[in-house]
Amino acid sequence: MKNFKNYFAELFGTFVLVFVGTAVAITTGNPLYTALAFAFVVVAMAFSIGDISGAQLNPAVSLGLAVSKRISWKDFSFYVLFQVVGAFIASALLYLLFGSNANLAGNQVQSALDGSAVLGLVVEIIVTTIFVFVILSVTSKSENSKVAGFVIALTLATLIMASFNLTSAGLNPARSLAPAVLEGGNALSQVWVFILGPLVGGALGSVLFKSFNK
Repeated sequence: MKNFKNYFAELFGTFVLVFVGTAVAITTGNPLYTALAFAFVVVAMAFSIGDISGAQLNPAVSLGLAVSKRISWKDFSFYVLFQVVGAFIASALLYLLFGSNANLAGNQVQSALDGSAVLGLVVEIIVTTIFVFVILSVTSKSENSKVAGFVIALTLATLIMASFNLTSAGLNPARSLAPAVLEGGNALSQVWVFILGPLVGGALGSVLFKSFNK
């Protein structure tokens, strides 16, 4: 496989993101700690595997890159596959560590939205649109290369804190799918919200970026 190193970098990076981020969410349930955990991993991966795969770590981000024609649709497919595998490895390890009946930080629409899947979908679309727009904008200029990882991480942390008590902060189909499958229950029944919402948001973020850069 020609770009296997790139794809494996995405598997590794997504594994670290999901393992660390959801472990903090499981053990603390604290929005700030969770947001910072995900953000710190993004910075670490941006500076360690960013020059290999771009440290996308998220199918919605990969979709935004594909829609913007920064990666091919073939690469998009493999990136997503390896991201999902990395997420499942992380969630499986947490499943073993915390037990089969544990909360694995699966995303669920919260009581602040009265459990409405439609409202949860809207929130996920909005926050992911913002996230992907920022990523595409910041990484489009070479002079931003030294600070891009920090800007993206701070944006992610802010969006997680904004949506944590609304949808428990999805923004990433791979991060949402793996815990939901292993946790089951409401997380699994609502997982479509956290797959469809971020993917729509990823595409919209790309469209918004292109509209500002015609």
